Amino acid sequence: MSVLATSLRRSDFAMNGCVMSLQTRCALRACQTDSQPDQRFSNANRLQSFLSNHRRQEETEMQTADETPIREAIDRYVEGMRTADVALLKSAFHEHANLFGDFDGDLMAAPIGTFFDWVSEELEPGATGAEHRVEIEDVEIAGDVALARLHERDFFGGDAREFFMLVRSDDGWRITCKSWSTIG
Repeated sequence: MSVLATSLRRSDFAMNGCVMSLQTRCALRACQTDSQPDQRFSNANRLQSFLSNHRRQEETEMQTADETPIREAIDRYVEGMRTADVALLKSAFHEHANLFGDFDGDLMAAPIGTFFDWVSEELEPGATGAEHRVEIEDVEIAGDVALARLHERDFFGGDAREFFMLVRSDDGWRITCKSWSTIG
């Protein structure tokens, strides 16, 4: 966040029960002129447009700020799989997380503890494949929950579409559910 944005946020004040930033106050003053009624209407429309754009910009900034720790949680999962590092995987998942997806043509449903046991007992570092790569295609955030859509390529020799549900808790963003479908 820029110094200007920080100082503008600090200069917020309450007016008629509403919190208004310096930018909003300036835009409001522009609308409170002794102009003709049509000009005031035009200024009011400009204010509405300004406020709408300002809200959208703030929402985008908040989305970007929240996306970073979500992507970091997913990165911990990916690196934990590549290195067979259970501790790293545990830092990515909520303790009550679950997994759902197809595995050799059957639906697999497992609590996260079963997954950690499998990684520690069966997975070797590098087993996911030398060409294994992950693309986070989309992250959608609604308050303290998020959905991330991924395309995992060359994962154990195949491709998968994955959906991660995450929740924000005192420990930060954690994966609560991983669901996938093998696509190739």
